[in-house]
Amino acid sequence: MNNDRSFSEGVMDQALSEDALFYFYRCTPQRVIDGDTVVLEIDLGLNVSVTEPCRLKGINAPEVRGLERPEGLESKTFLEWLLDGPHDFVCQTYKDRTGKYGRYIVDLYADEVCVNDAMVTEGYAEEIE
Repeated sequence: MNNDRSFSEGVMDQALSEDALFYFYRCTPQRVIDGDTVVLEIDLGLNVSVTEPCRLKGINAPEVRGLERPEGLESKTFLEWLLDGPHDFVCQTYKDRTGKYGRYIVDLYADEVCVNDAMVTEGYAEEIE
């Protein structure tokens, strides 16, 4: 996996220096919907958590329905594999905004490795703006 955006390489310092444009939460993946969408249980602190569908920021994976189904299922399976096991997960949201379909837009880190980048690096998703 590619460590281009390692959580430990100052991402928190960057967020704090830009007037908290980013928010970080501990989280636990609950379910993978497809190669770029996952349901996360997000720990808000003080024993408060929410479960939300989240879109992985900056990537697009093939759909699990329609003509892209075979590639979409491969992408989904790879994301499930990445998230399997005892990892420390952190999600980074952007001004706590939701996207087009009401999902939070996040960078997801598993043991300090950016899952979004791993999906692109391993060929299971494309990078988008």
